[in-house]
Amino acid sequence: MGFEWKVYDFDNPKTLKQRLIDHGFEAEDKEALMVYDVNNSKPEKLNEIDGFEVNEISSIKDMEKLVKFQETVWDKSFPWLLDHMKKSIGDSVYFMACHNGDPVGTGWIDYHKDSAFAEIHGGAVHPAYRGRGIYSTLFSKRLEHARNKGHHYLAVDAGPMSFPILKAKGFRKLCSSFPLKMQKPNRPHF
Repeated sequence: MGFEWKVYDFDNPKTLKQRLIDHGFEAEDKEALMVYDVNNSKPEKLNEIDGFEVNEISSIKDMEKLVKFQETVWDKSFPWLLDHMKKSIGDSVYFMACHNGDPVGTGWIDYHKDSAFAEIHGGAVHPAYRGRGIYSTLFSKRLEHARNKGHHYLAVDAGPMSFPILKAKGFRKLCSSFPLKMQKPNRPHF
């Protein structure tokens, strides 16, 4: 199992990112740490998209579909994801958009005890289905879920594709973040 270390703009020392790379971490695409004030937003009308359904999922079979979908969309393996999903039921809620029963989009929300923040993750839509409001519908479902649970803010590490969409929805960028991964963790010495 790999290990991820996020370096933020404000981290010290300023050379931390390069030091981690020098010790075997691989840099991934830059992200933006963004926050959304749930209380100051207006409830969004959930999109009704002909032929599409967006549902909360909890069965192992649907979780396996979600993992396979994520791996297809991002063209990489996530061997840890299914186990994480199974362990996080109750702390995380998973959504899947389907067209004729086939997954075309996913997203989930993580809750942390005693925190005003909920985190959204996994927002992805199959390239053939982009531009139809599926991403926005998945966002709306997660926003309403957080609002109903009494959370005040949504936080997200937005990738390059998600950033402009979330900015248009009212998310504020706090800083840039840089995910660094090590596939086979060892104990680096700094």
